[in-house]
Amino acid sequence: MQARGVGPVAVWSSHGGFARRLLDTLRGLGLSGLIPRGERECLASRSLLLDLADAPLAPRGCLSHPGLVAVDRGDVLGSVIRVVEALKPPREYLLGIDPGERRTGLALMARGFLVHGEVLRSVHEAARLACHVAGRVTAPLLVGVGYSPASRHYALQALETLQGCGLAARLVDEHATNRALVPGLAGLDGVADHVRAAAVIALRATLA
Repeated sequence: MQARGVGPVAVWSSHGGFARRLLDTLRGLGLSGLIPRGERECLASRSLLLDLADAPLAPRGCLSHPGLVAVDRGDVLGSVIRVVEALKPPREYLLGIDPGERRTGLALMARGFLVHGEVLRSVHEAARLACHVAGRVTAPLLVGVGYSPASRHYALQALETLQGCGLAARLVDEHATNRALVPGLAGLDGVADHVRAAAVIALRATLA
């Protein structure tokens, strides 16, 4: 469902951390967001992101908002993807994996914005999450996996897991990765180094 009209997108959630995450997503998409104080602000918004846990307490009029997008604080990644798909669906998603022995970074990008970043304990966990993402998005998903002599074993493990769910991935030379690309990416302020590296790998995969 595309957002209607112009103006801010309302976020109705009593969970502060989840609400902030949704507001950050809106900013990354170039949209303004607000926490409505009541039914009037809710209905005046171009779209409404409604946390399902708060639906029973939401004003009745808000539940019939023509631009309503249901989100779930128990599924943050799925909710963020749902928001992107509903408000500004991209032509393509980029996903980068920065493999390592103890920590593996994952970054999901859309429209040059970090949709989701996470540091995981293994490459298998990161690859399985990539497979999960592939089942949730409607646009093509391009996957890049960082590769270097030191990470060769883990990169190949990631490729094997990705192939198991039907995802093809491109190997990206980590030593050739241009970190000058980072300033052109949004949403990377304060993120972990592994996530930042994964974001650059995702972008580099488009140039491979």
